[in-house]
Amino acid sequence: MRKIVVELGRTRTDMRLSLFIAKPPGFGGGAIKNSILRILKGVAKVSVPTTRHPERLVGKIVPVIVGKGRIELRKNYGYCKDPFVIFDEALPLILGHDDRHQEFWSYLNTALDTYGENLIEKKSVNDLEPLSYLAELSAIFIFQLSRIPNSFISRGVFRRGLPVVIEVPKQERKEIIRRRLQEQRPSESGLEELQAYLRALASLQSITCLYVGPVAEAIETATEEFLEAAESSQSETVRQYGSIMHSTFPDLLLKMSVSLAVDDAVFGKTVYDPPVAVFDESPPSGPTISSHPEIPVTTEHVEVAKRHLLVFLDSAFDFIDRFVSEHNMPPGVSHRILLCLKILKGCGDENSSTMSISEFQQEISNILKCSESTARSIYTKMKHMGLIDSKQVGSHDSRVWLTSEGLRLLASEET
Repeated sequence: MRKIVVELGRTRTDMRLSLFIAKPPGFGGGAIKNSILRILKGVAKVSVPTTRHPERLVGKIVPVIVGKGRIELRKNYGYCKDPFVIFDEALPLILGHDDRHQEFWSYLNTALDTYGENLIEKKSVNDLEPLSYLAELSAIFIFQLSRIPNSFISRGVFRRGLPVVIEVPKQERKEIIRRRLQEQRPSESGLEELQAYLRALASLQSITCLYVGPVAEAIETATEEFLEAAESSQSETVRQYGSIMHSTFPDLLLKMSVSLAVDDAVFGKTVYDPPVAVFDESPPSGPTISSHPEIPVTTEHVEVAKRHLLVFLDSAFDFIDRFVSEHNMPPGVSHRILLCLKILKGCGDENSSTMSISEFQQEISNILKCSESTARSIYTKMKHMGLIDSKQVGSHDSRVWLTSEGLRLLASEET
């Protein structure tokens, strides 16, 4: 719900939420996708991209001839303008490191941010006006449990949504098979009730949060507990994830607390005292709520939301510890990347580096016996992976150096 904005102190976030659903092989990503499509049918538009080209994600300005010699510029919006987008079989998208994937994630990272003005802008190659708009999507990524590179964490992708890790214990597999073969299909009544509830939420134009009790202090305390848990992990990647989530955790906790409060309001529960009468009478079609309600958000909502959120994040810690590689090594390029890292040995920060970007690319070309364009692509890939950083110095010079991750990886290789 892009249109619903929640504010607390200087925090300002919209109510969109994205999911990263990691499933075991053969579990049925199609079943997950179809279930989401059934739930949201008639509630909101859901797109399932068949191509991962950046232009389809963003859109473009299209000149259209209308009448005699008159050209009208029309905006063809991409998937970033849709309320829900499902990326099925998303593992190649996560593992991709070529220029097209980097451009795709550059747009998508901006689109998935739920705070600030996440303006999507694409300049035209033929001097037409640029296409610009605020992204509205909540994305759902469905992918197979597999080893993935550390760059998935370091570039901040994983912090832009909630992780949902599906694992089926061995003892439950027989029960799943038995139920599939012997039980009847469940009634559609539960689905209809859920859709009615979602339509009620979709009808909201805005909400005013009435914070009851020390809500801000409760969120601060919960954030400190989360960070302490992350920092105490033996896994460097988990600690890195906790550091990246420093500003995202309170954002997620706030919107989940508000979601619980809205849920109470829609169904008329009274976990707060006194109750606030802001609800419309519920018609037979399902629950409704006034389009501009006042929602009391209490410390009890924060506590319940914290318990829910930590279940997801504990699962994320386990997933990162087991499936995210400590090294940023995509398949097939590890040896080449290590050779390129060795070029920058001794260039551990901006001040100690004496190598320019062009010199580094020339060294890559010489060592790997590749073209200049391939060397540029490898340089861009290494920067995207968080192994190197660079800076323009004046109008004619530059510097490139190893990041802490690049230094660590080089040191681990040499030992």
